[in-house]
Amino acid sequence: MNPYSAGMGLMPGHVYRALYPCPLHGISEDDAIASIHRIFKNDAAPEDIAAIVIEPVQGEGGFYAASPAFMQRLRAPV
Repeated sequence: MNPYSAGMGLMPGHVYRALYPCPLHGISEDDAIASIHRIFKNDAAPEDIAAIVIEPVQGEGGFYAASPAFMQRLRAPV
């Protein structure tokens, strides 16, 4: 199966990708939050970020829903 982005060319610059919590694949909510903190520490200053876009339910390869608690944690300041 090709990813949805196949054939779409290069992704735009300044798009950072963090981990998505999925215990089935060994990624905890703490791991996902830590990956966001690493982006802010190593790659992008928080004041330069306009938004965080997240799929609350990912559906390629199964259905993985982020918990309400995780979504609340995303609202906390970095």
